[in-house]
Amino acid sequence: MPDSLVSESLLKALSSDTSLNVRLNILYSLGEIKPAKARPVLQRLVRDKNPRQACAASAGLAKMGDAKAFDVLCG
Repeated sequence: MPDSLVSESLLKALSSDTSLNVRLNILYSLGEIKPAKARPVLQRLVRDKNPRQACAASAGLAKMGDAKAFDVLCG
């Protein structure tokens, strides 16, 4: 399956799945495949009220090389 289809499927699942473990794994996967469409989603989730989800989103951004992750992690 091409990365674009994978990332679309992951983003769709992220928006609908309520399981924290599933969401954390999706965030990890998005950081690994680095789809540009995921950046705004990850940036938004960096400020999530759940610290584990916010941390996973920050890690995903860091893997993507996003400067916002630096601000969140080090600022």
